[in-house]
Amino acid sequence: MSTAAKPRRPIAAPVPLGLRLRRLLSAHEIATLLLLLQAPAELMAATPDVMALREVGLVQGAESEQDGATPMFALTADGRAMLRALGAG
Repeated sequence: MSTAAKPRRPIAAPVPLGLRLRRLLSAHEIATLLLLLQAPAELMAATPDVMALREVGLVQGAESEQDGATPMFALTADGRAMLRALGAG
Protein backbone atom coordinates (compact mmCIF):
# COMPACT_ATOMS: atom_id res chain seq x y z
CA MET A 1 0.00 0.00 0.00
CA SER A 2 1.30 3.36 -1.00
CA THR A 3 0.84 6.26 1.38
CA ALA A 4 1.75 8.93 -1.17
CA ALA A 5 -0.62 11.84 -1.05
CA LYS A 6 -2.83 12.37 -4.06
CA PRO A 7 -2.48 15.75 -5.76
CA ARG A 8 -5.29 18.08 -4.77
CA ARG A 9 -7.51 19.63 -7.39
CA PRO A 10 -8.01 23.39 -7.11
CA ILE A 11 -11.34 24.35 -5.64
CA ALA A 12 -13.39 26.71 -7.79
CA ALA A 13 -14.90 29.78 -6.18
CA PRO A 14 -18.52 29.26 -5.10
CA VAL A 15 -21.16 30.61 -7.45
CA PRO A 16 -22.99 33.62 -5.94
CA LEU A 17 -26.55 32.86 -4.85
CA GLY A 18 -28.09 35.20 -7.43
CA LEU A 19 -26.21 33.45 -10.23
CA ARG A 20 -27.85 30.02 -10.17
CA LEU A 21 -28.73 29.10 -13.75
CA ARG A 22 -31.74 27.01 -14.68
CA ARG A 23 -29.70 25.15 -17.30
CA LEU A 24 -26.10 24.30 -18.06
CA LEU A 25 -24.11 26.54 -20.35
CA SER A 26 -23.06 25.04 -23.67
CA ALA A 27 -19.41 24.86 -24.66
CA HIS A 28 -20.09 27.62 -27.21
CA GLU A 29 -21.60 29.87 -24.54
CA ILE A 30 -18.62 29.35 -22.23
CA ALA A 31 -16.27 30.09 -25.14
CA THR A 32 -18.26 33.26 -25.86
CA LEU A 33 -17.90 34.36 -22.22
CA LEU A 34 -14.14 33.81 -22.48
CA LEU A 35 -13.97 35.88 -25.67
CA LEU A 36 -15.96 38.70 -24.08
CA LEU A 37 -13.64 38.61 -21.07
CA GLN A 38 -10.82 39.73 -23.38
CA ALA A 39 -12.76 42.45 -25.21
CA PRO A 40 -16.36 43.50 -25.86
CA ALA A 41 -17.85 42.34 -29.17
CA GLU A 42 -19.70 44.50 -31.67
CA LEU A 43 -23.46 44.24 -31.59
CA MET A 44 -23.42 43.14 -35.23
CA ALA A 45 -21.49 40.03 -34.10
CA ALA A 46 -24.50 38.91 -32.05
CA THR A 47 -24.76 35.15 -32.31
CA PRO A 48 -27.41 32.89 -30.80
CA ASP A 49 -24.92 32.18 -28.01
CA VAL A 50 -24.58 35.88 -27.18
CA MET A 51 -28.33 36.30 -27.21
CA ALA A 52 -28.81 33.28 -24.89
CA LEU A 53 -26.19 34.70 -22.49
CA ARG A 54 -27.98 38.05 -22.59
CA GLU A 55 -31.27 36.36 -21.65
CA VAL A 56 -29.73 34.84 -18.51
CA GLY A 57 -28.01 38.12 -17.57
CA LEU A 58 -24.38 37.19 -18.20
CA VAL A 59 -23.95 39.62 -21.12
CA GLN A 60 -25.31 43.13 -21.66
CA GLY A 61 -25.33 45.82 -24.28
CA ALA A 62 -22.64 48.49 -23.86
CA GLU A 63 -21.16 51.43 -25.72
CA SER A 64 -17.79 51.31 -27.42
CA GLU A 65 -14.99 52.86 -25.39
CA GLN A 66 -13.42 54.28 -28.56
CA ASP A 67 -16.23 56.26 -30.18
CA GLY A 68 -19.21 55.72 -27.88
CA ALA A 69 -21.48 55.23 -30.89
CA THR A 70 -20.82 51.59 -31.77
CA PRO A 71 -23.10 49.29 -29.78
CA MET A 72 -21.21 46.43 -28.16
CA PHE A 73 -21.82 43.38 -25.97
CA ALA A 74 -19.85 43.06 -22.73
CA LEU A 75 -19.88 40.83 -19.65
CA THR A 76 -22.06 41.76 -16.71
CA ALA A 77 -20.85 41.44 -13.14
CA ASP A 78 -22.65 38.06 -13.06
CA GLY A 79 -20.83 37.02 -16.24
CA ARG A 80 -17.47 37.84 -14.65
CA ALA A 81 -18.52 36.00 -11.48
CA MET A 82 -19.42 32.94 -13.57
CA LEU A 83 -15.97 32.93 -15.19
CA ARG A 84 -14.34 33.27 -11.75
CA ALA A 85 -16.40 30.31 -10.55
CA LEU A 86 -15.14 28.33 -13.54
CA GLY A 87 -11.58 29.32 -12.67
CA ALA A 88 -11.11 31.54 -15.72
CA GLY A 89 -11.74 35.03 -14.44
